Amino acid sequence: MRKAVPPVLFLFLISCIQMLTAQEKPWKETVENLQNAFRNVSRQVLPVVVEIDVVDIIVQELPSFNPWQFFFGTPEEDFPFPSREDTQKREYRQSGLGSGVIVEQKGRTVYVITNYHVAGEAEEIRVTLNDGRTFDGKLAGADKEKDLALIAFDTREEIPLARLGDSDSVEVGDWVLAVGNPYGFESTVTKGIVSANNRKNRQNPDNNTGYIQTDAAINSGNSGGALVNLDGEVIGINTWIATETGGNSGLGFSIPINQVKAGLDDLISLGRIDHPWLGVNVETADESLKRQMALEEWDGVFVYNTYAGSPARVGGILPGDLIIALNGQTIGTAEDLISLVEMIRPGDRTRITFVRRGRELTKTLRLASKSESAPWPGFSLAELTPEMRERMGLARNEGSLIVGSVKNGSMAAARGLRSGDVLKSIDGKIPRNMSEFYEFLDDSSSISLTVFRRGFEFTYQLKVE
Repeated sequence: MRKAVPPVLFLFLISCIQMLTAQEKPWKETVENLQNAFRNVSRQVLPVVVEIDVVDIIVQELPSFNPWQFFFGTPEEDFPFPSREDTQKREYRQSGLGSGVIVEQKGRTVYVITNYHVAGEAEEIRVTLNDGRTFDGKLAGADKEKDLALIAFDTREEIPLARLGDSDSVEVGDWVLAVGNPYGFESTVTKGIVSANNRKNRQNPDNNTGYIQTDAAINSGNSGGALVNLDGEVIGINTWIATETGGNSGLGFSIPINQVKAGLDDLISLGRIDHPWLGVNVETADESLKRQMALEEWDGVFVYNTYAGSPARVGGILPGDLIIALNGQTIGTAEDLISLVEMIRPGDRTRITFVRRGRELTKTLRLASKSESAPWPGFSLAELTPEMRERMGLARNEGSLIVGSVKNGSMAAARGLRSGDVLKSIDGKIPRNMSEFYEFLDDSSSISLTVFRRGFEFTYQLKVE
């Protein structure tokens, strides 16, 4: 015989079911809201991301073959291999695929931003919109350093433009979508989050770009496409991936859109980016360096070298200074300084705040267009530790400082100064620490440097070139 469920227990079970149902509903609504957000962003962004098909003309030199010369040589030259004059050139067409973002229209001319490695050296360019329309494009501007290229095509038709966001407001954990044409699968959208900001390309340490890192799937063909936020704004241009297999491994990198916007007018008007130049070689000051230079009170970037004729050198910035702010914005790392400089146009007045021998100073200078010049003094130093002395077999009186890196293109490198040399004196004065060395160096434009190397003593006469 079945027992009836007590009314109180029955009411309790009904309440539990209602509570579970009530708890489930907000979660479902949240997921549906996110799904709708993805849909809305996709509808906004797909029309402004294009497929770019390119053809590069590759020239290959092939030596011609002269059997008589090979076997017998010639009266003028018995070496039996062809000279440069004997080579033949062969051209062949190489097709490529990438993505781009429609960023501007001036009159009938529409501009598409993409990567230099997609279209920067292309002979033929074809642009295909999301709705299937195609246009013949031409290269309007390029910047290899930033890996950016600008494509232009003409039309009287209505063309949608991308909304460009503010990449400085991007935070780790933000939802993002990557839009492009991976492997030729046009108009592909993938989702992820911002994994990190200001990432450097370890394979190209000379590239100063601080990339947005994302785990949204990016593959071959996505280059030049858009990384967008949930407002449908482009916050980055997808550029490269870190992978051991050649495919997506959750490590994608995008050029922040603020850096693109900073160079866009130059690309349109000049066909290149006029890069701003301060003219310093710096490194983030860690605790060890700050201790050696008696700079424990400040955070900033340490100036190892200034460049001859640069705004920094002319404006009074010296090796040994600690830069702590630019135009009132605090600088904590070398990446901070690079990013801030990139946002300034050549010729603009710039306030730079720095510490020299315990005093905060501010100077106003004008950034210049980037140019080539030699770094001064051309090397970095570090204080010798007891472990280093023991390993190198140095007595206590054989210097206090060791040469770290020697900059390529400097007189120090040309004269033969080497990493690992132990500094004895500068202009006859013996520095006991880093702080004293830079005090002795001061604003000198020439120095006499004596070092120890494997039991021998070398003296170098160096000057600003």
